[in-house]
Amino acid sequence: MGRLFQRITHDVPLTRQELTAPEPESENGPAPDGATPMAQFCIVLTVYAGWSALAWLSVAAGTLFMAQRAAGIMLLGVGATNILFFFTARSNALQQPPMATIALAQCVVGIAWATLFAFMSTGAGELIIGIYASIVLFAVLRVGRNTLNQIAVFAVVSYAVVNLVQALSGEPPAVTVADLTKILVFAAIMFAISVTGGYVHRLHRRLQSEHAELQARLSRADQGNTAHSVRRRYILDILSREKGRTNRSNVPFCICLFNADIAPTPGSDDDPDRLRAAGAVEVFIRNQLRDMDSLNATGFHDCFGPYSDTEYVAILPQTGLAGAGRTAERILAACNKERDGELHGVTLYCGIAEYRRGESTADLLARADDALGRARLASTSRICSAATPAPRHAEIVRLEPRRS
Repeated sequence: MGRLFQRITHDVPLTRQELTAPEPESENGPAPDGATPMAQFCIVLTVYAGWSALAWLSVAAGTLFMAQRAAGIMLLGVGATNILFFFTARSNALQQPPMATIALAQCVVGIAWATLFAFMSTGAGELIIGIYASIVLFAVLRVGRNTLNQIAVFAVVSYAVVNLVQALSGEPPAVTVADLTKILVFAAIMFAISVTGGYVHRLHRRLQSEHAELQARLSRADQGNTAHSVRRRYILDILSREKGRTNRSNVPFCICLFNADIAPTPGSDDDPDRLRAAGAVEVFIRNQLRDMDSLNATGFHDCFGPYSDTEYVAILPQTGLAGAGRTAERILAACNKERDGELHGVTLYCGIAEYRRGESTADLLARADDALGRARLASTSRICSAATPAPRHAEIVRLEPRRS
């Protein structure tokens, strides 16, 4: 799902196999979307810090007792294991184990430290249950369904061993009903978390399937007739919103209509080659657009998209003709530098138009298209702007006073 989201947000075309095939899972299960080893390590480190603070507060309140030497050993051991996981997260991606394997190792180590903490402390009953529960919750969606169940069983066995050993080491050694009740309650908590984790896994897979289906529909709607494509309708919707904002605030905005003249590849008239070149031009222009090109920097890259097979529209909110011209000049200059490399044989033209208060979206696009047509008359990359008419003054009519 993360791979599909990244491909969609960067407007990279998806094949039918990528749209319909489920997300490949690792041996132990899927990792959360957008998760990285370093982000996962930060979560684990935060959990350790939180439980350490709660343990210190319990000691200060007098509800928990733990020898200083034992506490020092625990802190050194937890610090050493976190240093190991830190270097694992910072290692080369090719040398890193799968994310699910790292999560499994963190859960096993966490349960081991929680068990040792239970042995070395007195009066940490509820705190121990919370530590075990947080470890199992951390494993949800980071490991597979069966691995999650095994982690829950491991936690139950560890908790049961701790309570039984503590009960048998007392004077006299005896296992009471209260000890068995605590173990059963803890097992019920772990069972509930495991069942909830299974439901979350099923919901995650269903959302993945629905996401892939919606993306397939989007891809089908975006193919064929470009004039009615989803992307073009999205750009027109953004343009309408900017027009309404300008009508309310009287702050100008401009559009830049780019046209890519792609020279045919010698010995190849294949349409896929032309489509790949057009996609490369779109990605290039999108990467050249900067947030500083517009005073309205939030989501600015969403204001750019294809208008036809070889035409692209960039909407520049709160920008006049001068600012739009500087933006277009920088993009065309960068395109000319890449003509011998990535954009071989591509000539880029641009038509700029500033919105006139009260005009329709079609008129604005028509003026930008006229400017683009004049730019295309040149044999090299060129920018043309639609002329802004002089402001019209209202006619003054003298009113004769009415005589009674």
